[in-house]
Amino acid sequence: MEPQKIAVIGHPIGHTMSPFIHERLFALSGRPLSYTVLDVPDLKEAIPVLCGLDCFNVTIPHKNAIIPFLDEVEAVSYTHLTLPT
Repeated sequence: MEPQKIAVIGHPIGHTMSPFIHERLFALSGRPLSYTVLDVPDLKEAIPVLCGLDCFNVTIPHKNAIIPFLDEVEAVSYTHLTLPT
């Protein structure tokens, strides 16, 4: 099984604990992954890179800014004015 390519994006992002958390959870499930941290100062410029990933988590300051780039958004996200990660 090829590792899933996953990332967390934000700016600044150096403080994130996401790799620590997700790498361990995937290891427990037996699913291989490649989890990277992407410092994304300009979200629009990063979209081609993000489209090459299997999935990604979004944190500050892009939680709301990512919405126009998504194919679909669940109604609950609009109700809370943010997307859960």
